Amino acid sequence: MYRFAITPQIQRDVEWLEDANVRLGRNGVVARRWAGRLRRELQAGAIAASSRMEGVPVDADDTRRILAGDRPPSVASADAVMVEGYRDAVAHALSEAAHLGFAWSPRLVLDVHRIAMGASETAHAGTFRDHPVHVVDGSGIAVYTGPAASHVAELVKELCAWMNAAAGTAAPAAAALVHARIAGIHLFSDGNGRCARILATLAMWQGGYTLPEFTSLEEWWGEHPRSYYRAFQSLGDHWKDTADVTRFVATHVRAQRRQVAALAQRLSVERHVWTALEDIAADDAALPPRATEALFDAFHGRVVANRYYRDVTGVSVATATNDLAALEDARLIVASGEGRSRRYTGAFRLIALVAIAAHAPVLASADASLGQQRAVVLEDLREQVLRR
Repeated sequence: MYRFAITPQIQRDVEWLEDANVRLGRNGVVARRWAGRLRRELQAGAIAASSRMEGVPVDADDTRRILAGDRPPSVASADAVMVEGYRDAVAHALSEAAHLGFAWSPRLVLDVHRIAMGASETAHAGTFRDHPVHVVDGSGIAVYTGPAASHVAELVKELCAWMNAAAGTAAPAAAALVHARIAGIHLFSDGNGRCARILATLAMWQGGYTLPEFTSLEEWWGEHPRSYYRAFQSLGDHWKDTADVTRFVATHVRAQRRQVAALAQRLSVERHVWTALEDIAADDAALPPRATEALFDAFHGRVVANRYYRDVTGVSVATATNDLAALEDARLIVASGEGRSRRYTGAFRLIALVAIAAHAPVLASADASLGQQRAVVLEDLREQVLRR
């Protein structure tokens, strides 16, 4: 079994995460609609980042629309299946962990892989590899050789037994070990990375880190790929059952800490924006809180369609049409196209009203773009959050 030591730095990072888990949990009950939007935002970012790392060309906006049932025409059907599979695999893993008497098992690992890969027969979804594996770099040079295929099932069984007995190991360290071990064993013909990241998320969740800020590291790894792949060097260039992966654990735990710190700040800013938009929907368009869903996307420069809006709010076509028309009449969004091609984007008045609500500067220049005004508002809100 891989070895690692809890270094002073790892210990400090674990203690910081433990404190953050308690501190962020004290934020109290939040509005249900905002809580739902928060989880969807983080889910879309995480899935998009992980999918790109696996070679699936989608961004967060594509992913957000796919998960809402509004696949962009530019995204291939097979890529959308992979996005949906990732979401469903995470949901399955966390659902299993919620059951009384949950235990890690090879069956759980296989099920996560099968669902994450969209049950693809070509990817041998849900089955361990039956062939040797050699990981190559961008030049086609082999940089790592995994264990013999005949050993995979037993190694997975050993990992599950370790996790079931790891009550004394801090969840951030256990999550890192799971991630490294699955990558090292290289269980499958394809999808090892996404399976490792999903199960690392499960290890955090099982350890009590259930807040959205803690449930995924994909966005961080996606933005820092060199750090991610460099950390794997501690596994060596070939399978070694007792490799010392302290370096990987340290990198993983530090990344978790940095992501939580960044997300806590970002989400505090976005919560302020959401609150302002709820008031704007009610005061300027005489609409209920559900309309905030459209305004939030429009504020962030995203395109909103009738189908997307009704999928995230659960309203009928007619209600969605009326809501979007009311937002357009209030000059909060701007429409383009006709019929099913009709799309909506944010209007300058929307950005300016958020700026006023947030006590942020409103750019007076006629040449200022929506993106420039939005950037000013968000930066001012970030500074307000930091001053608190």
